[in-house]
Amino acid sequence: MMAEPLLIEELQALFTWADYLVFILMLLLSAAIGVFFGFFSKKQDTQEFLMAGKSMGTFPVAMSLIASFMSAITLLGTPAEVYRNGLSYWLIAVSYIPVMLSASYLYLPVFHQLNVTSAYEYLELRFHSSVRYLGSATFLIQMCLYMAIVLYAPALALSQVTGLNHYISVSLICVVCIFYCTLGGMKAVLWTDALQVVIMYVAMVFVIFKGASDLGGVGTVWELNRQGDRLDIIDWDPNPATRHTFWTLVVGGYFTWIAIYGVNQAQVQRYLSVKEIGMARRALLINAVGLFALIQICCFGGLVIYAKIP
Repeated sequence: MMAEPLLIEELQALFTWADYLVFILMLLLSAAIGVFFGFFSKKQDTQEFLMAGKSMGTFPVAMSLIASFMSAITLLGTPAEVYRNGLSYWLIAVSYIPVMLSASYLYLPVFHQLNVTSAYEYLELRFHSSVRYLGSATFLIQMCLYMAIVLYAPALALSQVTGLNHYISVSLICVVCIFYCTLGGMKAVLWTDALQVVIMYVAMVFVIFKGASDLGGVGTVWELNRQGDRLDIIDWDPNPATRHTFWTLVVGGYFTWIAIYGVNQAQVQRYLSVKEIGMARRALLINAVGLFALIQICCFGGLVIYAKIP
């Protein structure tokens, strides 16, 4: 009966000086990237600010595509989902394959050939300006609602380990993001995303490696989850009310992700920051591999948590 309180006490530990150092360095580096591209890089006109002058390489665009919609919701929510309901959520990674193919060969050619700045310019060209305004307004509402959750998740985690008030945490994150975006434009966004993705992968791998090592290795983690019936992945149940099935995760996941990688302005603007469509396709391919790897890491994190706190 004493094991659970000890575990809870461990989980409630606050940042040490080393944690604060890493956190502050990440914020300073993000701000420094904005300062560099704002004051020391090529003078920015509208095309340079919004589209990086179509001069970006494949790697930063690919890393930025990963970072765009793989937020704290993924890093915190996926391990929690696997911990509570088993490994079935992993199947959503399968939907990435048709999503990336569709985005590469159905959507990318349209936007690159039209040479537009916004995905919603297409709606005006194809239909009418009123359709463009409606699409833009809908996107803004969606992103405001989405950003509220995306900001709240890391603020909640930060407040737990630092004791900071939620409002202060959210404000701190917003100020840094607005600072480097406003100063550096699209180039700063892409390179900051690349930095943050690298930190994200390294941190997650270190955490699960440490967790698995403390428990006796990957084999022990896997066996404890097998004993707890946590490793069932595919469920062919056609009932849409079932929490996770092949149909909801692969088919439903396809339509969820194609809305993001096909027409979402945040992604389209990144595709258009490269000069050639071939570079955008390679960025999407690297992004798909990165997303797949991140889901594996997050899902295994959930298995490690279950092995430690069944």
